Amino acid sequence: MTIALGKAGGAGALRYLAAVSLFAIVYFVTGQVGLIIQTGHAGVTPLWPASGVALVVCLLFGSVLWPGILVAVVALGLVNGVPLPAALGASVGNILEPVLGARWLRGFRVRKDFGRFRDVIAFGLFAALAPTFVAAAIGSLAMAIQGAVPWSDAGLVWLMWWLGNATGVMVIAPLLLTWRRWPTERLRGWSGIELLFLLAAQSLLVWLSFGYYSEQTLLTAPFFYMIIPFTVWAAVRFGVHGATLSSFLVAAGVLWWAYQGVGLFASPAGLTTVSFEIALILVTTFTGLVVAALFCERTHAEALLRRSHQELERRVHERTRDLERTSEQLRDEIDERKQAENALRRESEKLQRVNADLEEFSAVASHDLKAPLRGVANLAYLIEDELADGLDPENRKRLQLLSERVQRMSHLIDGLLRYARVGHGEGDRVPVALDPFLDELLLHLDLSKNFSIERQTPLPTIIADPLHLEQIFQNLIVNAVHHHDRDTGTISFSAHDEGSGWVLEIADDGPGIPQWSREQIFRMFSSGGDRGHTGIGLAVIRKLVVANGGDIDVVDNQPRGTRFQIRWPK
Repeated sequence: MTIALGKAGGAGALRYLAAVSLFAIVYFVTGQVGLIIQTGHAGVTPLWPASGVALVVCLLFGSVLWPGILVAVVALGLVNGVPLPAALGASVGNILEPVLGARWLRGFRVRKDFGRFRDVIAFGLFAALAPTFVAAAIGSLAMAIQGAVPWSDAGLVWLMWWLGNATGVMVIAPLLLTWRRWPTERLRGWSGIELLFLLAAQSLLVWLSFGYYSEQTLLTAPFFYMIIPFTVWAAVRFGVHGATLSSFLVAAGVLWWAYQGVGLFASPAGLTTVSFEIALILVTTFTGLVVAALFCERTHAEALLRRSHQELERRVHERTRDLERTSEQLRDEIDERKQAENALRRESEKLQRVNADLEEFSAVASHDLKAPLRGVANLAYLIEDELADGLDPENRKRLQLLSERVQRMSHLIDGLLRYARVGHGEGDRVPVALDPFLDELLLHLDLSKNFSIERQTPLPTIIADPLHLEQIFQNLIVNAVHHHDRDTGTISFSAHDEGSGWVLEIADDGPGIPQWSREQIFRMFSSGGDRGHTGIGLAVIRKLVVANGGDIDVVDNQPRGTRFQIRWPK
């Protein structure tokens, strides 16, 4: 927070002058309080609370209020008999002290709640020691040059000045910065009573150390060192608020008994001892701040650990719920899968019964349908044989047509039975080397010598049912020969690797298949216009290929003919 001048003149300038005046008054009053402790040198004291006030003002409101320090220091010098040049010189150090301290603390990003160990260390070095060292050096040098302090006492004056400013910064600045926010959580219930008891006990020790015993009394030191455990107690139980309040109580006690002029301050002879005691107050205050910061970090770490533990428990709880839901879903899926498996088993049993019925039907159809056909064929043959001389050409032609149709009907029944049996009672799929397999098949087919078989590429070894493969190649070769429009021709085989499978190609140089009929030739009873065939062969071929996981298609062969492409899985 900084105070801006605003526009030139007007309300902004008035606010600035009011702020500077108020700051000067506060600095003057706290300076006069510090000068309660007499050292025998005008304007020199081993406890200077105004340093802490000035640092807090620069931290909270910016360094633009430095003229207030100048006015206050000059006024303090005039009131306490310090020559004006010496007061002006001392004011330079007193101005640089809070300005440098505030700038360094901002540079090191020291938090104003002193909740971290690094904050206390940085505050002690760059606010309580280094800037006050500079201010004490400038002030003591100015006092010595002007004759306000003998050169023989300049070193002791510098030391007292440095200790006084450092103690003022260490005691007052943390107190004002932390107690801007009331520690409601720490003062609830019995905690407030505990704090009052702690402060009362510490006040008693301060009185025994500074207000009751004199410098010559040896019992003073033990009582003073007993103050330290109470400061640590305050720091542990009440954090930085407790540590700063305890330290302030000690410093206030020192000033009060110095003002009363009793005990340790009963005679000027106690100056060296007072400087030593002020140094111990500085160390005690710093110790309290360090302990409070360490416990604050520990408390913060414990809070983070608790939150992490709670977050972990929440995640474990959520994960447990998710696992329970997943487990329940898995059980449901298992039940559904069991039901599906049972239904599949029932369907499989049903299919097996249907297949058995189909096999039985095939056997019955093969016998019961073909037996009458054989009888009709035999009857036609007997009629033609017995009436050979008495038949006119017309009736002889009719008997011949009857025999052909009976034979075509027999072939049709055989094709239907083959088509129905595809996929039922399949054989084993084994590696089949196509080159020797094709050689053996061609020996059994006994093709006309006018047709040649070529292999454009070495044929691979594929995984197939040999009986299915034999029916596929045999039907394609026979169809190529039967549908050829010339007495001579060539049938070629080739194959290439397609990655996931093989592409087997069987091509001929016949008349080809018209584009309009290519979608129909793999259907049942589609003979492509050839009345002499049943139209079942290619349908059987496609069913065999599909049953082995492949597909078949037909394309043009160049320069003429038909090319069947069979995609066969590896």
